[in-house]
Amino acid sequence: MAVPDTPKTNMLDQDTNAFPKMLCSPPPTETGATSTKNDEKYLVDKATNTVDSVTLEEKKDKPNEATDNVKPDLSKVSRSRKLTLLGLFTFGAFLDSFNNSALFPAIPVIANELGFDPSETVWIISGYLLTFAAFLLMSGRISDMYTPKPVFIIGSLVVGTTHLIGGFMRQKIALVLLRALGGIGGAMMIPSALSLVIQMFPTPSHQARAISVFSSAGAIGNILGLLIGAIIVQYAGWSWIFWFVAIVGISIGILCFFLIPHARRERKSNAKFDMTGVGSLTVALTLFIFAVISGSTKGWGTAYVLAPLLISLLLFVLFHVWEACIPPDDAALSPRMWRLHNFGVLIGVALLPFLWWAVPYINITSWWEEVYGWTAINTAVHFLPMGIGGFIVSQFTGYLPKYFSHKHSILFGLRLAIISTILLHFGDSPGTYWPFSFPAFLLGTTGIVLVYAGSSIAIFAYTPPSVAGTVGAMFNCALQVGSAVGLAVVSTLTRSVDNKTPPMNPPVEEFPRHLDEVTKDMWKAAFQGRAASFWFLLAVIGVQFVSISIFFRGGALEKRDAQEDGEKTDNETSARDPVDPVP
Repeated sequence: MAVPDTPKTNMLDQDTNAFPKMLCSPPPTETGATSTKNDEKYLVDKATNTVDSVTLEEKKDKPNEATDNVKPDLSKVSRSRKLTLLGLFTFGAFLDSFNNSALFPAIPVIANELGFDPSETVWIISGYLLTFAAFLLMSGRISDMYTPKPVFIIGSLVVGTTHLIGGFMRQKIALVLLRALGGIGGAMMIPSALSLVIQMFPTPSHQARAISVFSSAGAIGNILGLLIGAIIVQYAGWSWIFWFVAIVGISIGILCFFLIPHARRERKSNAKFDMTGVGSLTVALTLFIFAVISGSTKGWGTAYVLAPLLISLLLFVLFHVWEACIPPDDAALSPRMWRLHNFGVLIGVALLPFLWWAVPYINITSWWEEVYGWTAINTAVHFLPMGIGGFIVSQFTGYLPKYFSHKHSILFGLRLAIISTILLHFGDSPGTYWPFSFPAFLLGTTGIVLVYAGSSIAIFAYTPPSVAGTVGAMFNCALQVGSAVGLAVVSTLTRSVDNKTPPMNPPVEEFPRHLDEVTKDMWKAAFQGRAASFWFLLAVIGVQFVSISIFFRGGALEKRDAQEDGEKTDNETSARDPVDPVP
């Protein structure tokens, strides 16, 4: 007999202990008497309320079971094991940046030995970056839906193995293909490592410090890679850059196999892996980055560039339409993610850091070596202020969220970057290094580390742990895409301005042999193309500053009380130093 106005309950979701209470009600009569109906309604309502209360109590005990069922092994391991794993993940992030920047000094030697044309040398670096950026989302989604442990281990072993073989390779196409395969391994390492870090350090204050350490490794790897790479090329040969990466990468994979506990994510019963969405975005990013990189060497109006560029843009549109049409839990990048607090603006901020570091590397390195006549090691030594400044600042960025808002930290970093980029415009001659380039490197790298670390800490603070892998993938993809697109624009702009510069006597390529004859005006004229690229970079920073000022929500101290309470709990847990679970 149906009871009017009785709330519907889902029997599959109810606790079985509640069913006896429902069955104990007397069987209804068919007389339709008012008292019987009232008694029946009362008993059914009571049973329903009992079921609801039991269900609610069960949900209180398991608050994240429906959305983020993560085994708590990582958060409960001993402090020493946490720090060891954080160190290994940090080395992985360092390795990802190092194996690109360390190859910059080796490019002339590799090109000469393997027969690369000048227009082809870009692929020694870009072969890795192309697949790295393209496969990040796939890696992040797998880490979120399944488990990040095997993803990280396989990624580190792939990076190590491809670079081990690459050190022996003497065929240019095979070397680029190995670099591309290594990029897939790198894409597997970074989002999965971030997912593991988030699980290890759930306390906001400790999580901020851990992410700061992890992020700083990428910045330091970019800078130290240039110096270490120059030393290796001069004294051991370029192959040892590959073998160094192989030794570290394989070692990380083996150690993590034994040290990382099982941190299994249980999928929602109806969630499916969005292969269509992930595949289309991977292809779109591959074609887009290929077109952007090729545009600076082949020409933007050629079919070689336009065809993949247009196809990639179409695939981007189809991807977003597809993601909007499927269930949000299945989507690789659900449209609702863009509505998360500050998610979109922080992804926009991520377009800047790697671009800012890359522009001085590309423009100033070639200027110092080709025009000043400096050696690779001399050039790398003059970039040391970037590495030293970045390392010092990175030691404090993890503590900043406790005292300053994310917004204010990022804006302060952008202010320093603006001052630095203006100074770089005037570093056109050997005598301008100390008054202009040196302070520019110190201020710039300090500001960009603040932007980089601040935005990476903030994006994980504003997003749920259940999508940490996807968030990390999107953030790192933005870093790579910003660098690729920005460098393509910078390269085209520099070449365009240089082509309009009147011929000089002596020619620019003869400057190293006639330094005494080169006047201040000649230095300035020869530097115009690179100066234009720095003005472009300044415009990008200005847009970022305005965007953060307007669209970033939350300027006050964020979660200070929660951080302090969580820190107290975390300290008590660490003080007990529990026995490590068996991996």
